[in-house]
Amino acid sequence: MAYLYRHIRLDKNQPFYIGIGSSEYYNRAYRHKQRSDLWKRIASKAGYRVEILLDDLTWNEVCEKEKEFIKLYGRIDLKTGCLANMTDGGDGAINVIISKEHREKVAEANRKRIFTEEDRKNISIRHTGRKKSDEAKKKLSESLRNSQKFKDAIKRNSENFKGFKHSEETKRKLSELRSKKIIQKTLDDELIKIWGSAREIQKELGFSQGNISRCCNGEYGKSNGYKWEYYKQ
Repeated sequence: MAYLYRHIRLDKNQPFYIGIGSSEYYNRAYRHKQRSDLWKRIASKAGYRVEILLDDLTWNEVCEKEKEFIKLYGRIDLKTGCLANMTDGGDGAINVIISKEHREKVAEANRKRIFTEEDRKNISIRHTGRKKSDEAKKKLSESLRNSQKFKDAIKRNSENFKGFKHSEETKRKLSELRSKKIIQKTLDDELIKIWGSAREIQKELGFSQGNISRCCNGEYGKSNGYKWEYYKQ
């Protein structure tokens, strides 16, 4: 379950930040890291206390409440209110103002970041039920195919399997697997799409055929933030 919190600056007894989290220990509410420069300036100058406003909400519910409270108090950067929030809330990307320098800092920090189990869980929760547009899927697929990491992986696989030949039986099984239709679901078992094959998914989204097949065979519970299973007619 998720919660909504706010930070109150002590010098004015006034809210200056609205946030959301999903840990039962309210870790995000009390965390100093990954805050904006504006938040840090206010917190350092004025001091602050934490208030948990709402608790035991679903992720979608808490996202909507975050947007409501940010709109209620207004943002400093937009000159509409008193909050240090840099987005309109909900998904962390609405009406955001990001400088080129800030984007470069975030990119560099993400390259060095080590994700904990809690981080991975929160990311999974944030993406549950979200559907990408066809344009977003196309851009993601192109980005993955053009990335150096993807090219290096293809090169390594090519070198590892150079001269290797599958048996006729293996070829037959691989052909059957590649032609099987696959259902893509959210972690809440909501249907997203029925794909023609694992190969089609990899071509369109860049997701590993092997991991998707392992999900369909019951070896993995999920892959890339989704559930996958074979379509049974």
